[in-house]
Amino acid sequence: MDLPLSRLAAPRLLALDSVGSTNDELSRRASADPAAWPDGSVVLTLDQTAGRGRRGRVWVAPPGAPSR
Repeated sequence: MDLPLSRLAAPRLLALDSVGSTNDELSRRASADPAAWPDGSVVLTLDQTAGRGRRGRVWVAPPGAPSR
């Protein structure tokens, strides 16, 4: 999916249908290719299956539900 206006908010934006943890996914990709994932890059999804809140708290939301 190409979202050209997203570059105004983030240098790189990746939208996935489903992912375990958006933080883990971004960390994995940035570690593998740091130049392709500059500071401010974002990974988003409609279905996060292994999300974590702050301080390791469990993060659960049904697929498609907005994060708050």
